[in-house]
Amino acid sequence: MTAHPSWAPCIADAYANKYGEVAEDFLSLVVIPSLAALEQKGVEIAKQEDQALAAFHLHDHRHLITKTSMALCLGIQSLWEQQLRDYLCYCGVKVKHKGSTVDLIQSAKWGVTGKMPSLNQLFHEIRGLPIEEFESYSRLDKLHVLGNVCRHGEGDSAAKLRAMYPELWPMVGTDSEPFGMAVAPQRPVKGMLVSAELLRDFVNSVVLFWLDMRIACTEGLMWDAPAMSKEVAKLQAQRGALL
Repeated sequence: MTAHPSWAPCIADAYANKYGEVAEDFLSLVVIPSLAALEQKGVEIAKQEDQALAAFHLHDHRHLITKTSMALCLGIQSLWEQQLRDYLCYCGVKVKHKGSTVDLIQSAKWGVTGKMPSLNQLFHEIRGLPIEEFESYSRLDKLHVLGNVCRHGEGDSAAKLRAMYPELWPMVGTDSEPFGMAVAPQRPVKGMLVSAELLRDFVNSVVLFWLDMRIACTEGLMWDAPAMSKEVAKLQAQRGALL
């Protein structure tokens, strides 16, 4: 995703330069160590002499890992969403809607269309870039849906999640009852697999979004200058590891 050369950078782009690094720090300093500590604890529980008791402890511990993974997912989603809202607020652009622009940005819903403008719509109006055209968008959209489920549990978002991302329940198949009667697979929220790899991918999508914004900003500063072209090429080279 790159911008047209006429796209004008603003002070918000300077504030956003470190957003990707903040997300990476959250992954490396919070997410990965937390899950690694829980996995190690599980190994210790499994080595207990009383295997019957260990089985009960492991059941509870796996439940803790699931809840922790969901909380960490929600943390990533909340961090990213606040970054996006702050960015739009820092742009200082007044949109053509009733009410305070800042209030609209802070209350807008992701991807939701209706009487009130969505966060996607406001991003497009304020920066002139359709957020849906960013290569990271599909993964960020998945992050938002999953984050809502991690926050609220069962509901409309959970139904949407089950329909769009059944791979989050890898152990679920279609069982059959006697006489060949198919049983619909059950996908409870508590049975989701929110792996460390998935959380890492979400963080990579956040980093990729801000990297692409930085590329657009650099192109917009002086797109035909040799120094800017060299900087854009340098930034473009970082994208591969995030895709």
